[in-house]
Amino acid sequence: MPDGEPFEAGFAQVLEEIKAAGGQPVVLAVAEDQDSVAQLEALFTAQREAEWSEFLSDCGKYEAELADEVAKGKLTLAELDEEEQSLDRLRRWYRTIRARTCSGRPAPPWPNGGPRNAPRPWKPSPSRSTKPGNGHD
Repeated sequence: MPDGEPFEAGFAQVLEEIKAAGGQPVVLAVAEDQDSVAQLEALFTAQREAEWSEFLSDCGKYEAELADEVAKGKLTLAELDEEEQSLDRLRRWYRTIRARTCSGRPAPPWPNGGPRNAPRPWKPSPSRSTKPGNGHD
């Protein structure tokens, strides 16, 4: 693991979580030669990139499923609840992998500028309102 504050704080947190779960962390040192450091950084970066790729793929699947449900007119309250749970899972996953991406490299950009900028698969209407008092609060 490279030196630096983000890594040290994260590493200390991992050690505490292992101990809190009843585990016994073992820390091993890697020789400080350039080849070992470069190899370790490459492995770390490859793992983060694979994780981001999988995450972005799941985001695309989520958006496609939501658009499909809207196109079918199948957005029941149960379907909306299921989609909200999927979105919550994606948000938790995002926070987790964002915390792991502390190598000084920025996280990959969201496609289309991110979920807040994504085109909506439906247009707001009074029957789809989520304002208080309409049964959705």
